[in-house]
Parts: sequence; structure tokens; C-alpha cells
Amino acid sequence: MKDAKYKLACIDISTGVQVPIPEGTCLAMVNKLSGKPIPEDEPTFIVRAQDSIAPEVPVFYRSRCKVYGVGDSILDTVDEAENAIKIWRSQNASKVKNPD
Repeated sequence: MKDAKYKLACIDISTGVQVPIPEGTCLAMVNKLSGKPIPEDEPTFIVRAQDSIAPEVPVFYRSRCKVYGVGDSILDTVDEAENAIKIWRSQNASKVKNPD
């Protein structure tokens, strides 16, 4: 598999510059509800609001969730993501582009 385009990084909030990860700490993507980290070796897929096809992704994902009987809490999360994408794009139309 090709190397991922994005990675987790430690960013200095005041400058926006990437800094070394402090000794004895680590960065991990975690589930907001359970707090469990996604294993580093588990592939993930990120869709950015700036991507021209981004609005289609939650629509498709929701339809598949319904087919598989996924619970309402996940459907609510998909709805939130869809709305956040719409809002961001309405405020940042000049930043929308084809994925690169």
C-alpha cells in the first residue's frame, strides 16, 4: 500500500508549526465516544471538505449504513459530518477543488 498522504503530528498551537512529539507521549486518533485509539497499523480514510466530491461521501455512507442496520448514533454522526461539510464549503467556496 502506498504511504498515506496525511499523518498525525504535534503542532504548536501558537505558531501552527510542527514540533517534535514530547518524550513519553504519543499521538493517536481516538474514538470520541469510547476513547479507544485506532491502532496505528489500521488503515483509515479521510475525506476533506475541500474535496469536490466530499458532499457525496456522507450521502453514500449513510445509505450503506441503513442497508446494514447501523444504529442511529452513527447516522447522527454522518448527518453532523454532512452538515459541517456544507457549512464549511459555503464559507470557503474558493478552496474547493478536485482531490490531489
